[in-house]
Amino acid sequence: MTFSSILKYSFLAVGFLSLAISSLFSNIEIGFIKPLFYVLFYGVYWQATRKINVLLIIFLCCGIIAEFFTALGYQENFEIITTFYIFYYLVGTLLLYPVLKRMHFENLKSSDLTIAFLILIFLTYILISVILMSLDLIVNFSLLILNAICFLYFIASCFYVAGFNKHSKNLYMFLVGICYLFVGICSYLNELIFQLPILSVLVNLSEIVAQIIFVYFLIHIKDIIKPKEWLV
Repeated sequence: MTFSSILKYSFLAVGFLSLAISSLFSNIEIGFIKPLFYVLFYGVYWQATRKINVLLIIFLCCGIIAEFFTALGYQENFEIITTFYIFYYLVGTLLLYPVLKRMHFENLKSSDLTIAFLILIFLTYILISVILMSLDLIVNFSLLILNAICFLYFIASCFYVAGFNKHSKNLYMFLVGICYLFVGICSYLNELIFQLPILSVLVNLSEIVAQIIFVYFLIHIKDIIKPKEWLV
């Protein structure tokens, strides 16, 4: 078995180990196993591309720090967690910049804009509803709103790539967007309102799936941004 295969299988094994831990133990145990998952995440990327991606390193470090403090206590570390998630979503969007910079809004049809606008309203409605459910528990409202905006922009970027690129791998970014949308909303609900073990498992599963697909997308991003593959 090659080193590349060992790295990939280790990446998957640690991901699903963290999933198993989330179903049996508390967030604290996950906080100690997840950093290894992120290290292997970057290892898989580096093994495939042989490139040092500073943005990806920052992206992963923000995720590690945010999840570690979440494991220590969400409400107690709300501002630290939210701040690092703001950077997480911003850097995640920057990682998609090679794709996003090829956007041609002037070629968008009115039907495309209408659908995009309706989806944006729907997502905004969901986020506002979730925030209102926990209004009394929010430590820093302005920071939460900024995080919600960055989150929406990142999700919208994922859906844009999926919607307007006809490359065969476009479906992957749709799944990334769906999974991150589920993770962002349900993890917030799970920490502040419901606190259900099954919800924690589903959040971790969705996050693992999203990150596996996202690293695969980044590895193949050069093929995906070919001009002939774009609808607009």
